[in-house]
Amino acid sequence: MKLNKNLKEQIKKDIEFCRSFNNREGTKKAYFELIARYNELDADFSKKIPTNGKCYAIGNEPDYLPELQAIATKLETYVTYSTLLWIEPYGKFPIIPAV
Repeated sequence: MKLNKNLKEQIKKDIEFCRSFNNREGTKKAYFELIARYNELDADFSKKIPTNGKCYAIGNEPDYLPELQAIATKLETYVTYSTLLWIEPYGKFPIIPAV
């Protein structure tokens, strides 16, 4: 996915947003909003975000912190690779030598 400047800035804000949570409050809403946003750009976005069964006490929200951390990591990958040109057809990542 090639990112324009505005999209890249939005992704950076969303990474900070994901990393800003330190308890479960609001994580469910944030998770579903981010999945909805990025599924519009990448139809497979949510397919590789791990989701675990959610058990929680009545009156408490389910904990989506691990999922938000996975979203942040995936978005960081998009930003990292956004400056690279697609070498292969059909959107395959180029091979990058290990440093």
